[in-house]
Amino acid sequence: MAHRPYSPVTPRVVVAVALFASLLALSLGAGCDAPSEGADGGGRGDADSPRDAGPGPADGAARDAAPEGDGGVLERGEPHTFTTEEREAARAALEAHDASRFAAGFDPETLYAEFSEFARTHFGAVEHPLVVEHMGDGLTFDPTGEWIHASPHAVTVGFSTSLPAKSHVALGVIGDPRDARSDEPERYFYRHLHHLTGLEPGTTYAIELVARDERGRVLRSAAREVTTPALESETLPGAHGDPPYLLDRPGATYVLTEDIVADGTAFVVTADDVTLDLNGHEVVYSAAARADISNASAETAQTGVYARGVRGLRVLAGQLREGHVGNRADPRARGLHALFLDGCEDVELAGLSLLYHGAQVYAVHAPNAAGRLWAHHMEWTDRGWEIVDRHGAGGSRCLYLPNTDGPNDFEIGFNLAARTRHTCFHNADSLHDNEVYVDSWATNGFALVGHSRPGVDGGLLERNQVFLTGYHAIGFGWAHQGLVVRDNLVHMESIETDMRRWWESYGDHDSLNGFRITNYGSGGQVRHGLRYEDNTVIARGRAGGLIRGTEFFTDRTITDVVYAGGTMSVVAVDDETLDVAPIVAQGVTGHRREAEPLVHRGVHLVSDIANVRFGDSYGKGDAHRIEGCTLERVGERADYHTFVFDGGYDSQRHVVLDPVFLGGARYDDVWWRRTSARSAYTVAYTLTIEGAAGASVEVRDVGGEVVATETLDADGRASIPLAMATIHPTEWPDSTGMVGATTEHQEVRHTPHTVRVGEMSYEVEMVAPVTIR
Repeated sequence: MAHRPYSPVTPRVVVAVALFASLLALSLGAGCDAPSEGADGGGRGDADSPRDAGPGPADGAARDAAPEGDGGVLERGEPHTFTTEEREAARAALEAHDASRFAAGFDPETLYAEFSEFARTHFGAVEHPLVVEHMGDGLTFDPTGEWIHASPHAVTVGFSTSLPAKSHVALGVIGDPRDARSDEPERYFYRHLHHLTGLEPGTTYAIELVARDERGRVLRSAAREVTTPALESETLPGAHGDPPYLLDRPGATYVLTEDIVADGTAFVVTADDVTLDLNGHEVVYSAAARADISNASAETAQTGVYARGVRGLRVLAGQLREGHVGNRADPRARGLHALFLDGCEDVELAGLSLLYHGAQVYAVHAPNAAGRLWAHHMEWTDRGWEIVDRHGAGGSRCLYLPNTDGPNDFEIGFNLAARTRHTCFHNADSLHDNEVYVDSWATNGFALVGHSRPGVDGGLLERNQVFLTGYHAIGFGWAHQGLVVRDNLVHMESIETDMRRWWESYGDHDSLNGFRITNYGSGGQVRHGLRYEDNTVIARGRAGGLIRGTEFFTDRTITDVVYAGGTMSVVAVDDETLDVAPIVAQGVTGHRREAEPLVHRGVHLVSDIANVRFGDSYGKGDAHRIEGCTLERVGERADYHTFVFDGGYDSQRHVVLDPVFLGGARYDDVWWRRTSARSAYTVAYTLTIEGAAGASVEVRDVGGEVVATETLDADGRASIPLAMATIHPTEWPDSTGMVGATTEHQEVRHTPHTVRVGEMSYEVEMVAPVTIR
């Protein structure tokens, strides 16, 4: 599905830039030498072929030849390739990450580099056609995702591309060659942030955005003119000595004029309407070891920016990096934040690159936030591993926000979280256009979670790209009501951690989950009106790990939940991996007979091991409806089954309505892997009747029982789902114990049906959708 256009909340633009007149989205063909792999095979690229070379012609050369007003021009550069050996080495390095080893000492740069190499060889677009299907084939800039900020000595540029790309920004004084350029990132991303430093105040520059995707296509923007402001603001350090620097003048703009290193906290903000412009510089905070870290005061917080109770704070355009390796944030006292913003109102954070590694850290901690909070065009790079307490608000997070009692004006958009060890963003009513990589180190590492409060709508989560690996990661959490999750991409790649990262005696281990809804204990928590629309899931399971495209509970209080459209492709790449499927249908076991229906509708479900699993070790529930879905088998695994029942107990009242089966998937291909003989599911098709408005309809099944009565509506139509057959284990109904003949079944046929419409009578065989006229 192509990327839908977006009308964002209008940002505060710092400098005037001309948006694209138009973007040239030419495809140069898929015939370049990028790898094209199967489920987990090696690429076609040769081991000795050039990899990640420069982006083609010199900056500015092709630009001058582009048609005026074009807004973008494509060229050809080197494609992204890697070998099977590189992929396997990257996975082995990540799987070797071990809490006991790291506890004795670790290097944050090495930890991140090893994860980044795993991401480079496992995620991406070239070997996953579904990415292109979801995002579109052309390489384009997103005109809604561009943000440019001019500081006196720097220009900070954030932008987005339709496909993952390496990027840089070329710059030169107006009329001169654009021969200065920012560094390319370490791998291919959708979100891009660049700092161009060492500039002159009061000077007009021309900048050009350059992106090279994995197929080697190079896209250049039209030039933008940017003028750096005069250096008229208060400067830091200036005459202020050593950090921490006190920002206490209301309405002032403070401009950093050099890199700084702070043993503890770097900046303390005590006034309203302060702007801190980092001017492209790096700030190292918490450079010294400290044992009693606490955010109770600036002196003990070891934090980059420390603020309490201020309004109108803006922090822009630079890097905040944690220094000393070995400091720990206490789960209660906290500290070690890049930014601590307690009780602050109307905050903007933009153009910031955050690098951090401390134990149990929140990169940005904003308890009691109020008013507008807008975090955008930022990089968040978690280079740490340790989680002291993962429960409640514990764990490590990119951004902590309060779960407000009513709707909030928190917006998180156009961010790149290049790695997070646990939860990334949550509790915002708007989470859009973010790219998040979760390398999970503990139970319940959520990438994105909406606003979950009884009586409050959960917000809108859209156009995000989420990548999951590690111990236990979830792409999208749930909410109490009114949550919309649409047009997102989720890519999951299993690794085997063998509890070297985290250990619990219960729950999931080595588990990746795209979308989740859970009710705890005996259930009864309200989840109402949740919508999941046009999302794409790509997943490869290995080493016996668990992968669930959706992991949805049913319960008597989970109502009006629909997952609609899109594709979920979930495959297992080795023989030992069995617990993976696009849909895993769970529920509150003790109240499963009371559960309300939960619907998957119009989804393309692709797998080589199982398309739908009814129940597993975490939950078993009734009343899951699979409506109008395409169930496709890929591969030749002998242990494939279209449907699997698992987890013990029984589950019933499942309906598979109007299915389409491809590649050898079948309505009666079921493995009763671990379940009671009372488990069952029904396959049904829709009868559509067209006739005189108001005509009465009566439908009887093959046994003569009345199964439906209707009246044709004002348009003379009625649509009635009618059961074709119910599939039971062979031990049913005599046994209530566990199924013994796990790959055998019996079919109770409900059709043909007798249909009376007014005075007319028809007999229909409901083995496919039928229309009576």
